[in-house]
Amino acid sequence: MTPEELNRTVAFIVQSQAQLVVSLEQYQEWSKGVLRELAADHHRIVELINLQSHRLDRYDDAMREQEMFQRRFLNDFRKEAREARRRHDEALAKLDQILGKLADREN
Repeated sequence: MTPEELNRTVAFIVQSQAQLVVSLEQYQEWSKGVLRELAADHHRIVELINLQSHRLDRYDDAMREQEMFQRRFLNDFRKEAREARRRHDEALAKLDQILGKLADREN
């Protein structure tokens, strides 16, 4: 190999190495940007998860309150229904007494 060929080969190798270094630096900058974006996305996802968790907790609380309200309402309704049934039975019993007395008078 002549000195000129050797110089061209060395120059090619040096140029290739320089391009490789530039490419690696560009890749490093790109990868740092991707990592920053991933970190920001991760932060947003954590915030959304916390927000949704808080919303679900509030929903669970509201559902428990609704269930308690319905239970109280149903219990009150049953009490009122029993009371109405008792008054109805008393009214029927009094009506039977009145009809019985009227029937005794006719005889």
